[in-house]
Parts: sequence; structure tokens; C-alpha cells
Amino acid sequence: MKRPIQFLLFITLSLVASCKAAPKEGSGVKAVGIAKGEFRGLVNIEKTINSRILAGPTQSAFSQRYVEPGTEQYMGQFQVLRQGSRFVGGSANSLSILLWYKTLGQFSRDLAAECGESKALQLQSPFAAALKSVCEGVASGSLSGEHLSGLWQTFMRHDAVGDDGVDHEYDAWKQYYDSSVKETADRSTEQKVEALMVAGLMNPFFLLK
Repeated sequence: MKRPIQFLLFITLSLVASCKAAPKEGSGVKAVGIAKGEFRGLVNIEKTINSRILAGPTQSAFSQRYVEPGTEQYMGQFQVLRQGSRFVGGSANSLSILLWYKTLGQFSRDLAAECGESKALQLQSPFAAALKSVCEGVASGSLSGEHLSGLWQTFMRHDAVGDDGVDHEYDAWKQYYDSSVKETADRSTEQKVEALMVAGLMNPFFLLK
């Protein structure tokens, strides 16, 4: 699926800016040894995905399905040493961002396929229900803010709520759909939902500590 270059630049610049800004921690997943502004690491992000999105046997298959073998060290990983362990590959750079974009892009494509006949993934009940509502809303052209917000809450929770108590990241996500995805007649329902999911999962508050 074609994606506008402005969107790719937005993701890259957002992640780099977030490294400098050191976003607040809120994932609920402990990441000892990981500096603020770094990727939380493949293991920790996979735990979050498993607790919020995937269910059943597919929980243990995320890395096997979507992560290219040998690239784990560039996505944030603990290395065991004689003196203990160290966290490597956590810095948000062009390579790590590209790897995460590829991984979460493929994952988002499979999630969007659930809008159709594909049932390849087992999903957490709240996420499955929210995704179904969004798929139906996108297909009919009547997606409501309530349904979009419901999907966002299932995978982001309160991780992106700012100090002012407002989730500005959700507002930006919704604006992205309204301005860049909603009216693209050449995209199918699955492609639109895929674009929504990859934009949400690539959010710095989901990926970074």
C-alpha cells in the first residue's frame, strides 16, 4: 500500500523529537536499564501487544511472524554479559525506526485483514470488538469518534495522556484519519484500517520509554 512521504517523515521526526523530549513512562511494563527516550525493547513492546491486542497461541508468535531474524539487536534488546547485562539497540535512529515500521506495518496489515474474511489472529475481546466497530464504520463511511476513540483506548490506554490530562496524541491520530485516510477512494476498508493501526502503533508513547 502506498503511503504519503509526509506521513513517513512525520513518524521519523516524531520519534526523534520524542527522544529529545523524553516522553513520560506509562506502559506499565518495567524496562530496567533503558534510558528515557529509547525504544522500550522488543520483549517489552511484545508484552504490551500481548496484554492489549493478541490472545491465545498468537501471543507467542509475534516475533516469529513479524521480526526478521537477526534484527532483534537493533530494535532494543538486553545482552547477557559476564558482568551482568546491558541494553542495546534502543536509540531511535533511521535503521531502528525502519525495522519497527516494517514490523508493525506487517502486523497492522494482518489486524486490518480481520475486517474481511481472515481470522488468522486471536485477539483480546475488547480489542476485537473495538476493531470490528471501526471496520464497519470505515466500510460504511460513518466512522464515529466514539468508535475510533474506543479502538485507541484498547491499545494505547492512558500512555499518551499529557500532564494537562488531555490525550493530544489521539487528537492527532483522528486528524490523520480525517484528513489523509478517510477520503482516499482508491483504498479499501482494510487498507484504511491498516493505515490507522500502523500510525497508532508507531506513536512514540507506545514505543518509547
